[in-house]
Amino acid sequence: MQADINFLDLVLKGDEKSNIRIFDGDVINVRKSDTEMRVQLLAASKTNLSPDYIQVFVTGRVKEPGPKTLPQGSTLNQAISSAGGPLILRGGVALL
Repeated sequence: MQADINFLDLVLKGDEKSNIRIFDGDVINVRKSDTEMRVQLLAASKTNLSPDYIQVFVTGRVKEPGPKTLPQGSTLNQAISSAGGPLILRGGVALL
């Protein structure tokens, strides 16, 4: 099956016809746009695709586990710090 999608219509106008389901193994080709890129970037910047803040949930051996609001682009250490820092007694840390 092949579909032509106008991503900007989905993002800017909420056109749900462009919100199709994709599956493992699907191939997505993005062709060059006929619209000047500056216009697209200005339009996309007014959406919530790149929010100023993100919501994360910090759990484990931290002083104050739970949901935290962090600036976009925050690091793992910043998330741990926002949760009051690590508890004194803790084991090794592994990234899975």
